[in-house]
Amino acid sequence: MSQAVAVGATSWHSTLHEPEATERNGSQIGQNGQIGQNGQIGQMRPLLKPEEAAERLNVSLRFIRRLCHERRVPYTRVGRFVRFDVDEFEAWIATRRVVPRE
Repeated sequence: MSQAVAVGATSWHSTLHEPEATERNGSQIGQNGQIGQNGQIGQMRPLLKPEEAAERLNVSLRFIRRLCHERRVPYTRVGRFVRFDVDEFEAWIATRRVVPRE
């Protein structure tokens, strides 16, 4: 069986993987489907899972969840999942540093 395709027609698959594809709001989508800050195409920064954040701080997963619930730590929601931007998380840790008195 052969299917007739109109000349000049594109399928939704072909538009998703082209570098010049755009979203409804006009921002550009890269080949890997990632949109950078300010709509620029680029690689996404690595994100930590709550388990990885807890391991990095040597605290329990429950404590990390409590920090998120109390909004004491910067985090990102990806659907129903919580993720931590590595750079923001490291900056947050640096702001919590206590300098000893002289």
